[in-house]
Amino acid sequence: INVEAAPLEFQGPDSAVEPVGTLRIAVKLRGSYEGLKSYIQSIETNARIIDVDSFVVVGGSTTKDPLSATLVIRTYYQR
Repeated sequence: INVEAAPLEFQGPDSAVEPVGTLRIAVKLRGSYEGLKSYIQSIETNARIIDVDSFVVVGGSTTKDPLSATLVIRTYYQR
């Protein structure tokens, strides 16, 4: 897992909106198709807003080979 925090985005001095920050998270996964699918479904149903930036899957040339995936997601937070 690799987490990068972007600087907070301020709306202006008179704005009632709190600053919003972004976390970019890169995750390397390894497992079966069903396991990867279950992980993505847990992201889909998470209460936090999450955007999937990229999802790359390799391997699995036979039914016994596990899949390897790299997932990059973005989530947001307020100060």
